[in-house]
Amino acid sequence: MVNSKLKHGLAALAITGLVITFLLVREEQTRLANENAALRLELAHAWAEYEALSNLVLQTKSPGPPAASPSPELLRLSGEVKAEKRGEGRE
Repeated sequence: MVNSKLKHGLAALAITGLVITFLLVREEQTRLANENAALRLELAHAWAEYEALSNLVLQTKSPGPPAASPSPELLRLSGEVKAEKRGEGRE
């Protein structure tokens, strides 16, 4: 009789331990699912902000006119100015 009560007590203790473990695991899964949902929402907001800023950068970056090579006239005049400056330095 004592042996039977001991077996039943141990079985009840084991079942209680399993139920508690199950409840703790389920609570942790729920907490992690909520955290995951919050992080996904935060990621979606960050991604939307990134795309908006990226589009803004693309709109503000307008390519300037292509660099034109200096005309022969401009090169000639620049050479004359440099020659004049060198000539003034000698006097």
